[in-house]
Amino acid sequence: MFQPKRSRGDGRLTGLGRYAATDPPRPRALTIGLRANTITGPPGPSLEAIRHLAEHPEYAVHVLTPRTQIDDVLTLLTTHGIPAEANTDPDRQFWNETAAVLVTDSVVQGDIRIGRGIAIYQGDWQQTLHQLVTYADGKPRQILSRYDGVIHDRQGWQEGHLQEAVAGAPEALRALLDAGHMVHISTQRSVAQLPEIARWLAARNVPAEADIDLDTWGRTGTVLVTSRVLPADMEIENRAVNLAGGDWEPVMEEIRRRRIALLEHLTRRDTGK
Repeated sequence: MFQPKRSRGDGRLTGLGRYAATDPPRPRALTIGLRANTITGPPGPSLEAIRHLAEHPEYAVHVLTPRTQIDDVLTLLTTHGIPAEANTDPDRQFWNETAAVLVTDSVVQGDIRIGRGIAIYQGDWQQTLHQLVTYADGKPRQILSRYDGVIHDRQGWQEGHLQEAVAGAPEALRALLDAGHMVHISTQRSVAQLPEIARWLAARNVPAEADIDLDTWGRTGTVLVTSRVLPADMEIENRAVNLAGGDWEPVMEEIRRRRIALLEHLTRRDTGK
């Protein structure tokens, strides 16, 4: 079970919670995206874990949830004393605030994504498909995929211009459609660019359409491109960690590791070393 660490001096939380007063200020926050499936259900370890993430001055936390669940998630957090606010900007791409949790039905950037039923893409689409087959258990599923880094091989921002596909990604998407799965891509890219992404997919023989007004995607044969958070049975991500049961300790350890990696990256960027 998740247990917060405590400082030696004033008893305030450290490590997973607050830093001690003597700790120096840190650079930009690690952005943490939580799928709503990590916190829905009876209150317990998950809410305590999220409370400590929200209280950490170096973590900016957002919860990704379908539009129909925003009020429920917001009420759950605030009822348990976790400061939270709802996103009202469908084109918001970033959340770097550490004072409150953002509850959003549109995708924002995250250094790490936490959820359940995530197939982790690590450079091998065949391995990712194998994970999805295991999760699907022979049934048609609603599948969500990240775009940049999983389908689109983004090599730097390049003013938002679309580049080449990740090797094997178009073929994998077609295989998922042929197996009867209902696939949608959720991206933090601007709403205005979604039709361009749909055309980019179609040019690679992946039928696609763009829409931000749907609350769910239940069609097979065509990939939906959206910036919205829709219900999904499974997810394809490259920056994610799965929450197994209610065991938050491995998740917290990975968050700490990602924070160290981010600090090292920022140091190299700022010093040129």
